[in-house]
Amino acid sequence: QWHASGFYLTNLDAYRKSITSYDFIQMAVKVIPKPGTVLPTSPVVRFSIYGWQKDGGDNTSNEVNIGNYIVGGGSLDSIYKIVRIPISALEKVEGFKAYTMEIFTFDGSGAETPSYSIYVDDVYAVDETPNDVSSYKTLSNNSFRLVTKERYDINAVSDLSQYSLQSASD
Repeated sequence: QWHASGFYLTNLDAYRKSITSYDFIQMAVKVIPKPGTVLPTSPVVRFSIYGWQKDGGDNTSNEVNIGNYIVGGGSLDSIYKIVRIPISALEKVEGFKAYTMEIFTFDGSGAETPSYSIYVDDVYAVDETPNDVSSYKTLSNNSFRLVTKERYDINAVSDLSQYSLQSASD
């Protein structure tokens, strides 16, 4: 019996990692018709995540239509489109939470033999939530220590254009 194809994350750093602190899964997606077939006007590609749930909950996320999350709109075709799927769209109220990731599944038309191939590239978990400073300490007249709510990217921290100072009394 035919089943959805997927990326198995078994030997990757992302295997069984939580993505609950991220806002989106972003990827580039395109579809190519199989030989002797024609690409539908609006090809459907559904995406879901399978992951072991530590609380014994549902192991499979909501299944979403990737076409609804194309950046800038449009439909899938033979040119890569950027897709941004909110983590909240994948989580279930009573069930799957994005605690662990084991398999990203991609399902074509729903037909037993899909008429097109799905190509996926550059998959990222994206965090757009600003990193709040929970406390700070002055170390000298030209340096201070910030304690932040979340981990940070050392390259982003080094870019001073990312920062501004505000005073409630000025």
